Amino acid sequence: MDENTKKIILDFMNSNTILSLSTSTSDSPYICNLFYVCDDDLNIYFATHKQSHKAQKLLRNPFISLSVWEHKKMLVQADGQASELSDETQRLQIIDKLAESSLKGDNFWPPLFRIGGQDYIVFKIKLNWIRKLDLVRDTMTQIESPFTEVNIY
Repeated sequence: MDENTKKIILDFMNSNTILSLSTSTSDSPYICNLFYVCDDDLNIYFATHKQSHKAQKLLRNPFISLSVWEHKKMLVQADGQASELSDETQRLQIIDKLAESSLKGDNFWPPLFRIGGQDYIVFKIKLNWIRKLDLVRDTMTQIESPFTEVNIY
């Protein structure tokens, strides 16, 4: 991925805090909105209760799709693979980052402050594919796809 495009996506991802996550198992699809943080390599992290639908589905099938969007700014769509963070130090660092991030902007999310103990699991999503759509313009009149496909590797 070229550095300019990566910076644009990373800045956008870091200025937002909520994403839509889609999971699937053989019995059913599932979608949820959740609070996240993103690192400089575009890995995405979130925490959830171990018994939640999303945690149980991800433990059976780690493949996900996600989207983050902001009206009149940008839409980012991606897919990847989720894995549990087992290192306790990393897990606590991510929970701290989630707590810090929850305080910015209009997306304050009080349930995040209930996270603690071993009842919660922290997932890391490593992206396989990503694309962005500029939503600054009000119309789309071009013939080609308005998305910018991004090569992650």
